[in-house]
Amino acid sequence: MDPEALSEVTLLRALPAPLRARIAPEVRRQHFPAGAIVVRRGDPASELFIVLQGRAEVLAPTPGEDGELVLAEIGPGGFFGEMGLLGGEPRSTTVRAGTALELAVVPATALAAIEQEDPVAALRLCRAMLLENVRRLRRTNEAVAAHFHELVRRLEHERLEGELLHLIVHDLRSPLAVCEAGLSQLLERADKYGPLTERQQRVLRRSRRSAIFVRQLVEEILELGRAEIREPRREWTTIAEILLEALPQCLARVEGPSLEEVADPSRIETVIAALAAQQIHIEADPATLEMPLLTDRLRMTQILLNLIGNALKYAPGWMAIRIARPAEGRMRIAVVDRGPGIPEEMRASIFERYRQHEAKRRGVPRGFGLGLAGAAQLVATLGGTIRAEPGDGGVGTRLVVEIPTHLPERTVPPGPPGAPAGG
Repeated sequence: MDPEALSEVTLLRALPAPLRARIAPEVRRQHFPAGAIVVRRGDPASELFIVLQGRAEVLAPTPGEDGELVLAEIGPGGFFGEMGLLGGEPRSTTVRAGTALELAVVPATALAAIEQEDPVAALRLCRAMLLENVRRLRRTNEAVAAHFHELVRRLEHERLEGELLHLIVHDLRSPLAVCEAGLSQLLERADKYGPLTERQQRVLRRSRRSAIFVRQLVEEILELGRAEIREPRREWTTIAEILLEALPQCLARVEGPSLEEVADPSRIETVIAALAAQQIHIEADPATLEMPLLTDRLRMTQILLNLIGNALKYAPGWMAIRIARPAEGRMRIAVVDRGPGIPEEMRASIFERYRQHEAKRRGVPRGFGLGLAGAAQLVATLGGTIRAEPGDGGVGTRLVVEIPTHLPERTVPPGPPGAPAGG
């Protein structure tokens, strides 16, 4: 960099001209487009950066949706990177180009030359950096305090909102059940309550559907709350046992014989055969179905209920439940349908609460956007992952869950014969 240009740099202006000329060949200009990362937290510190044009942002990571907090903005004449150099430690923050950015980059060797050749000038330089750091620290404190107060306000609002929602939905459950039962009695017990006209029956059936809809919403909201606060219960089970609990609850509206009408509903082989006749296929080898698992059976059952219920609601007609052999201690379960599918940009949002893919809402029963959100919450509490993919041949949707076969715990209860010991 030209020595005359260095004289225009505020931080270096106080250096004697011969000393500026001495370090000028080592100082370089560097440009960054807006949004580019200049240095990252944890990088080794070997340079001092002085802003010539534009604006740099000093970032700190934050939990939650915000992702990061701008601790300070540094404009022309400002600098950054000195703390790592002076302390001999890695970068403590990430710096991003807030706008198109032009920097003067001073390597550590040039700073060492200043200290060696003119200790007094080096002291002045350190004093100027210290005064700027004091001003920057004050601004940073203000930014952190404002962010903290916003977090406290938001958390208090969410806490009150959550408590109110829980009270409302909990108190709604009983009267809704009474309404649903009363409407069913009127529709189904003409011998007790008298005959109804077709018009009256239509009104009552519509009212009962609405009562069922709201009751299911209440139950799903309560289930989400329980999933968030209750610790998983670890117990020995198998995928076969979980399927035998989940499937009868999911298939009440599937045409054909109910599971209670099959020859032996307690045997997984019989159930698989009965479901295959209704285009619901369980694809897993017998050894995988009977392999011991140490997990929360209730939560695993609820995960399957949510995933299968979602497929039955939005993509009836054909479904496959595929259970793969565990790999690296994880069980993989995929529920595949041949429905309208989910665009790639929507695949993450379907696991958010109260979100529904628009294409799925056309021509299908109303939903709450809670079933898959509940499944995602339950999967997370078991240390697993869930994702949406295109279905077979790009048709429909594949919802994939991966769950540890053994939940970690301090003391593992005795397992069944042949079950591996340890959590």
